[in-house]
Amino acid sequence: MQRFNSSVEELPRSSVQSLMVFLAVVGMNVSKSRDFEDRRPEMERRARVLLSRFPDGTCFYSNFDWKGEHPNFYEQPVNGTSPFSRSRWDAGLIAVNDTEVALIWTFEF
Repeated sequence: MQRFNSSVEELPRSSVQSLMVFLAVVGMNVSKSRDFEDRRPEMERRARVLLSRFPDGTCFYSNFDWKGEHPNFYEQPVNGTSPFSRSRWDAGLIAVNDTEVALIWTFEF
């Protein structure tokens, strides 16, 4: 993690579900996503299933640039990212606890 400390910020657990759904929306813009409000409950359910994998004490990080202490990714635009790859653009979520590290990522080539 030390290698990427300057590229990520810690994200509160309260914001992780909206980020997971946001990463799954084509174009990562829920206001322009077709039928988002109809699909939202199922997308959030799936995000909660994934999130349940990570016990309390898990730290979450993202390379998104966001505003506020508890961002809601449905309500704020992407202000930028700190890419990890050589693709045109990439963004995601890192979960770290005592037994594992998980990456949920999206790339634009």
